[in-house]
Amino acid sequence: MGNLARSGGNMTVKNIDDTLERAIELLKSNNRANNTDIKKYSAVLILKEFSQKLPLITFNKLFSLMNKPYL
Repeated sequence: MGNLARSGGNMTVKNIDDTLERAIELLKSNNRANNTDIKKYSAVLILKEFSQKLPLITFNKLFSLMNKPYL
């Protein structure tokens, strides 16, 4: 995933944004289902990989999504 993100391109940027948003939403969710832990672990791995390969993009997106007001 991180190596794909490094390749660049217009479609890659959209894919990175969507993946980061999905990963952060999974971490914010409070579901009590059995497979939620696996989904949260995969979200952590995605964020780790993007943070290592593309730290500037990842942290900018992370802070912009985390600073949104909650409803």
